[in-house]
Amino acid sequence: MSRITGLLFDFDGVILETEQPGYWSWQKIYAEFGEELGMEQFALVIGTHFIDFNPRAELERRLGRALDWEELERRREQYQREIVARQPVQPGVRELIQEAHAAGVKVAIVSSSPRYWIEHWLNHHQMQGEFDLIMNVDEVPVPKPAPDLYLAALKRLGLKAEDVVAVEDSPNGSKAAHRAGIFCVIVPSEITALLKFEVDFPRLPSLRGVTLAQLEGMKRAYWRGGVCAVSTAAAAKS
Repeated sequence: MSRITGLLFDFDGVILETEQPGYWSWQKIYAEFGEELGMEQFALVIGTHFIDFNPRAELERRLGRALDWEELERRREQYQREIVARQPVQPGVRELIQEAHAAGVKVAIVSSSPRYWIEHWLNHHQMQGEFDLIMNVDEVPVPKPAPDLYLAALKRLGLKAEDVVAVEDSPNGSKAAHRAGIFCVIVPSEITALLKFEVDFPRLPSLRGVTLAQLEGMKRAYWRGGVCAVSTAAAAKS
């Protein structure tokens, strides 16, 4: 097992806390119609698209009628952006990226979010140019938990799955990493901590103080346990 050659960060919830604001924005829309949206229900959409739960379809189902989503989404996203704009970069993220750059480790974002969303917030926090690659759902339109985004990132960066570490906060994200044969550390948010993680990757309260050496130690221990085997299909794709 070689040293870490790549760090692959999820974006929402890992680099920037956008998920709680996203939940609050949906809560606000639901409240306008006298409805409530539970956190556990909303958490099903985190790290993917509206696959297991669609808040639009659910609200229309409850109301028994179609809604003007163009206007509702405009207001919802504006409200979310106002909250996200006040969020700092998550603890330890900048420091870990800086250490990776100094060590010659490639750094990438692998996200089910669209590019415009990611780049907007990277610019907001003066993080342009910090990443060797931004692999997003505009380029590989199959979101997590499918492994496609991770497999495409590995191919684009010229890295082997066993030599990189992914950082995720959701079951969908960690499942995608596992299906791509990638070791992952999970830093759950308040919302995703409520969910069941099917893959038993290590959990961290945050990335504050976390170093490459610590991540490599966790990766080596995990691989020695034999629980991060790459599926034949994933290996063929990578």
